[in-house]
Amino acid sequence: SREYSHCFFEVAGELLAKPNILCDFIEAEGHPSALIFCNSPSDADFIDVMLKKRGLSTKKLIGHVPSHRIDAALQQLANGEVSLLIVTDVSAHGMDGRSIKVVINHSVPTDAQVYLDRLNNLRNLQNGTRVVSLVSPLDFGNFHYLKKIVQKEFLKLENPAGDILFKKRIENLHAQAQK
Repeated sequence: SREYSHCFFEVAGELLAKPNILCDFIEAEGHPSALIFCNSPSDADFIDVMLKKRGLSTKKLIGHVPSHRIDAALQQLANGEVSLLIVTDVSAHGMDGRSIKVVINHSVPTDAQVYLDRLNNLRNLQNGTRVVSLVSPLDFGNFHYLKKIVQKEFLKLENPAGDILFKKRIENLHAQAQK
C-alpha cells in the first residue's frame, strides 16, 4: 500500500482564513501541482474565486465531469499551465494522480472514510505525496476522529513566514517575467 505524508494547518475560524493560508502555502512551496478537495460545490466556487484573486492559476472540476475534460485539465497541470485543480469527491473519482505533488483537503470530511477514499480513488498517486488538511475550529471534531481512524502521524505545519513569502513572490514574478 502507498504511504503518504499527512500534514495539517490549524486555521482560524474567519471566512478568509482558509483561502489565505492556502495561497500562502502554495506560494511558499513554489506552486507545486496540487489537487484541492472541497466538500461542496459552493466551497469549490469560493476557493476558485479567492485563489484567482491572488493570481494563482486554477481549474475547477465539480460534479460529473466528462473524462475528456478531466484529461485535459490533468494535461494542463502536467504542463504547468495550471498549478491547482479544485475538485469535489465526485469529479476526482478515478483521476490519474501522477502529476499531483500535494493533495489538499480544504475542509476535513465529516466521514473519515471519505478522507481515505480521496487518496485510494486517485490512480498513480506517487508514494510520499503530501496530504495537507486545513483544520478550522469547525473541523476539530472531525479531525480528531480522523486521526484515530487513519492511525498515521499528522505533522502540524507552521504558517509560512512573511519574509519567506515575500522572497518567493519575487522569485515567482521573476520566473514569470522570463517566460
